Amino acid sequence: MIRLDPYHPGDRLALVQVLQTAVLSLGPTAYTASQVTAWATVSGQRLLDNPQGLLQGITLVARPEGLVARPEADAGEGAVSGAISGAVSGPIAGPIAAFGQLDPWDRIACLYTAPPYVRQGYGTALYRELEAIARSRGVCHLRTESSHLARPFFQHHGFQVVAREEVTLQGITLERFPMVKSLVDP
Repeated sequence: MIRLDPYHPGDRLALVQVLQTAVLSLGPTAYTASQVTAWATVSGQRLLDNPQGLLQGITLVARPEGLVARPEADAGEGAVSGAISGAVSGPIAGPIAAFGQLDPWDRIACLYTAPPYVRQGYGTALYRELEAIARSRGVCHLRTESSHLARPFFQHHGFQVVAREEVTLQGITLERFPMVKSLVDP
């Protein structure tokens, strides 16, 4: 079972580790070594330099339910639990498998999964909850800027590539894809 909880500032270093491990481990399948290093360094440093950044919009963390210090009743295999709308007074013990942020309400600002948890439903659980929150806020279109790695994930969830763009990090150019998904039923 996957547990989703609101981000707590005490989780920030663990989130930096998830981000950097994901980029350094999975990035080389689509980017050069220099691109991966720039991406991991700049993105991780942004999280470290801006402690308030993850408090913007909503940031959720995903953990394996069985390894959390505050377990809830078993909701069944593959279920998602957590106190998403509740306040979290402190960081929850246990490994963070993934995290994602909706900021502003119509944009998936980031979604990273630690390599040991890839393709186990953590990213999907986070994405679905973030989309549900966006819908509850009246958002009609959800957007993101996707890497080569995440593009298939977002396409699977109904996003369309609207452009190809290049960003420069530490003097190194990386390609990414602005994407959009309509949340309005046809």
